[in-house]
Amino acid sequence: MKKDNKDNNSFFESFKYNYNNLEGFDSLVKLIIFFAFSLIILIFGRVAVQQDREEAEKRKEINQVNQSENIFKRQVEQIIKKEGTIKITKGDYVVMLKNVKESDGIINGFFQDSNKVSKEFRIKENKVYELVFDEEEENEILLSELNLDFIIPSLLVGILEDNEKLEEKDGNTIYYTYNYASDVSYTISLKIESDNVQSINISNDNVIYEITYK
Repeated sequence: MKKDNKDNNSFFESFKYNYNNLEGFDSLVKLIIFFAFSLIILIFGRVAVQQDREEAEKRKEINQVNQSENIFKRQVEQIIKKEGTIKITKGDYVVMLKNVKESDGIINGFFQDSNKVSKEFRIKENKVYELVFDEEEENEILLSELNLDFIIPSLLVGILEDNEKLEEKDGNTIYYTYNYASDVSYTISLKIESDNVQSINISNDNVIYEITYK
């Protein structure tokens, strides 16, 4: 340990002597210090620039995701204002719901089964009514075989917005695919063409909902 102190003292004494007496040595030392300081500034500057670039890229990606989600939200919320046709196939049981449209939380449409029996229906406050001579008569059986989450446009929009999806593009057409589970699991396929929702297919091994829009 004492030897190390002696060596350090000798080094600093030699450095001090050369700095004070050797011509040009002080300039060399100042030049070395200048380059070292410049190198440190350059390194920190590059690190700062790189961090700024990474932050800018992150902000750009976040903005792109937010912009894409806002566009998607606007597109699917059109469903609430659109008139749809829903074909439901459940084994041999086939039903068509026509002119289905929601207004102020009330859903109106026409029910037709494979026997060509046609009835006008209304869904209000999660209750199903059959319209007879424009009078509402509650009918719990009429849509009992169907999932109202897929029939009521605003509920369907909530499902499309709140669940994860896979996106695939083909020109002006975008396809979204979902694996959705409520009481049972479903596969949902959403087709958007030229900024408009064209169709939604919801299916599992037991039932298929084919929804198209005007």
